[in-house]
Amino acid sequence: MKNQTIYPSIYDTTIRLLILMLIVAWCLLIMAPFASIILWSLILAIAMYPLHKTLAQKMGARPNWLVDHCPLFSHYLSLFRLVC
Repeated sequence: MKNQTIYPSIYDTTIRLLILMLIVAWCLLIMAPFASIILWSLILAIAMYPLHKTLAQKMGARPNWLVDHCPLFSHYLSLFRLVC
């Protein structure tokens, strides 16, 4: 009983790190097809933030109203593109 240590062995730590690396690699493989979409959405979000801020100020600093109606506006805009 005296020879037992409470610290994990090097093998236990290595196995846990290996499993963690496999899970991270698997997640990256799943997300790889969506990398360009994620990048473009990040670029558009950064580019449109000043417009969003300006519209929110012009509408009386009611960002909740703007958040509720911007998706509706973009939906109408996409429908307009389909019609024209």
